Amino acid sequence: MNQEYIGALFVKHDCLREGIGRRLLNYCKERYHKLTLKVYEKNVNATLFYVAMGFKNKEIKIDEQTRRKRIYYGMAKKIKNKLKIFY
Repeated sequence: MNQEYIGALFVKHDCLREGIGRRLLNYCKERYHKLTLKVYEKNVNATLFYVAMGFKNKEIKIDEQTRRKRIYYGMAKKIKNKLKIFY
């Protein structure tokens, strides 16, 4: 975690599907008004997870080092149950 940017989120393979990633993200959501992250397009499990957690696709760019597509995601929480800000 760097400010509101999630640089990496890994769960041990033996512990997948136990809600650990969801709990980690919810912990971050409680502490920050907005969150951003990047995922390689080919990482389908991660992209599905982040969309299910409320993240929205902001843009797709080519990673200059790997030459692979990366999806940039962002999300923001509702403020006073009326306004939702998306970054």
